[in-house]
Amino acid sequence: MENYVKQAVKKIAEYARLNVLSSLVDCERIADENHIEKEFVYEVFQGEFNREFSRRIK
Repeated sequence: MENYVKQAVKKIAEYARLNVLSSLVDCERIADENHIEKEFVYEVFQGEFNREFSRRIK
């Protein structure tokens, strides 16, 4: 893989991690505010994240 592609992938992964971390905090807050099991909220988030990620890399 070309070096510039590797750098771009690293940067995208870095931004994705930052976004996921802030989103996981949001998931926890949503679960607490609505008295929903956190595991359920995380499962829904994970499914949506995977769907969006798959859509964007196609």
